[in-house]
Amino acid sequence: MPKRKSSEHSFAELFEQYRTLFNPSLSKENVDYAAIFGESPLLNQVIHHASALLLVLDYTQNKYVYVSPSIKQLYGLPPEKLLNEGPHFLLSGIHPEDLEILVKRVYPAIWKFYREHDAGERKHLYFHFNFRYLNNGSYRHILQQSCYPYHDEAFVPMMNVAYITDITTYKKDNRIYLTINKFDVSKGLEQLTHTFFPAHEEKFFTPTEKNIIRLLAEGKSDLQIADVLFISPHTLVTHRKNMYKKAEVHTLSQLIQFATSMGLV
Repeated sequence: MPKRKSSEHSFAELFEQYRTLFNPSLSKENVDYAAIFGESPLLNQVIHHASALLLVLDYTQNKYVYVSPSIKQLYGLPPEKLLNEGPHFLLSGIHPEDLEILVKRVYPAIWKFYREHDAGERKHLYFHFNFRYLNNGSYRHILQQSCYPYHDEAFVPMMNVAYITDITTYKKDNRIYLTINKFDVSKGLEQLTHTFFPAHEEKFFTPTEKNIIRLLAEGKSDLQIADVLFISPHTLVTHRKNMYKKAEVHTLSQLIQFATSMGLV
């Protein structure tokens, strides 16, 4: 049966990313988060019946300042546990392979995108990504939707508000997807970017397959690629079938998109 693993190093790395990128003042403010998020009976009812969880992480205090009671249903934990133990305890329940991708690729991509946008737009950005979380001895697929509504004068994020739902019923693979949206009053929620990170168990491409993908991305034809790599057209067709299977895609454009997300082209 899977067990929790220590995640203090992962959390320290994530928090150091935040400090390095933004150099925040981390001045503590006296804010009654429970009053802001917990006094709406209707909101609490909706969150509870939707199997959803609302978390508020205050970067100025480096801890969770609000955890909705529905955490018991979603993560199998009482709210007090997370409030007392902190973010590193929550991370310890994430599948180790997913946690590595979150720390090394997803959060750096989020922070990079965040910094590249105008300060006035940052509070309108919404970040959606998924991972596997351990609950009652088995892993569930979780979707986290985060925004950063509170900033300091330099528009450095001071708070992460996360809305978390269980998507196990709808998730059939272990890939982690990252979608970044922007809310506009006139346009509504607009998708700015969507990418995915291959699951750890997916096979990586061979050197020959990587060369084929690179040449395909350059617009080379099958005959040109076969000539450059000194292979027969029949062998090239076999390689393409194998690559489609590994990437779980059906078209050339999807294959190139997959390779791009892996940094191969």
